[in-house]
Amino acid sequence: MPSNSKLATSVPVSASPTGDTKQLETRQKNLQQLVSGNHKKTRRQILNIHKMIQIESTEITTSKTKLLGLIFTSLAFIAIGLWMIIVPRTDSVFPIYNNRLITVFFGTLDVVFFGFGLFVFILQFFGYRLKQGGFKIDNFGITDNSKKSAFGFIPWEDVKEITITKVFNKKILTIIVHNPQKYIDRQGTIMRRKAMETDYKLTGSPINISTGILNTSTDKLKSIIENKFDEYKINGSR
Repeated sequence: MPSNSKLATSVPVSASPTGDTKQLETRQKNLQQLVSGNHKKTRRQILNIHKMIQIESTEITTSKTKLLGLIFTSLAFIAIGLWMIIVPRTDSVFPIYNNRLITVFFGTLDVVFFGFGLFVFILQFFGYRLKQGGFKIDNFGITDNSKKSAFGFIPWEDVKEITITKVFNKKILTIIVHNPQKYIDRQGTIMRRKAMETDYKLTGSPINISTGILNTSTDKLKSIIENKFDEYKINGSR
């Protein structure tokens, strides 16, 4: 595969014989039950089950070009915030900007907000979270590790529909699931749970994925996920 390719496909060599389709299907079902089950799984169990069948996965990595753009944008806004704090204004056509207290307040808010964003983007640029893969689609579901607030593993059996929602004229990939409350409850903080509840009311699902820092577009990601979901409906759910 060319080095500038944006999508990486990994296929382990451990596959069942071509003619033994019934045995392969049985093994696929066993692995799906293990992966989606609530019981605790040991490392040995996972390795043994994965050896049974061929797992095809498409991994979409984080775009360093997009991250660089976000880093420089954050730096620009931090500079504006510092200028608001340091340089007093008395000649603005808007009287509110001549109030020193207000300019310092908004300047500080600007620096804190974009400073935090800069910190996160730099971590992502240098590999934070990328060791686990940006975004992966395989036989058993979707794994989102593209950012700190990612959704983790979503098994195909939970997925009802894949659609695109427009929020403030921006395309968002929405994964509609059968049990949305499960994914809301999975979040570790009240703030994240409240945010997902708001998303659920707004888009019909708590799982909404932005391709802002991914090496693909929203339409292309939707097409990849739909193709794999169709394969699951034909083969995996029988």
